[in-house]
Amino acid sequence: MKGQVSVEVLIILAFVLVISVVSITLLKNSTESNKELVLITNCQTAAKQCDFIHRANKTYDCDFCETQCVDSASGEEIFNGAVNCCKQGNDLAVFIGSSGC
Repeated sequence: MKGQVSVEVLIILAFVLVISVVSITLLKNSTESNKELVLITNCQTAAKQCDFIHRANKTYDCDFCETQCVDSASGEEIFNGAVNCCKQGNDLAVFIGSSGC
């Protein structure tokens, strides 16, 4: 009887472990997706600001695009040409999976 209880406890522990691993994996993936969405949104907002500023001053550099369209953790643009799209005021070209302007 003791051996049977031990096997049942091991099976329950195995299920708990599997559920924990799946939960952690899902949470990690959702956090990474949210980070990417925040980066894209920040870059889009900066591009809209740049477009608005360019309507009054065509020569303004929009240097804030260099911080808003770059991942601060890696130091790389969120996609190739993101800063350039932002500085052009092209917010429609800033989206997940964009290939640039």
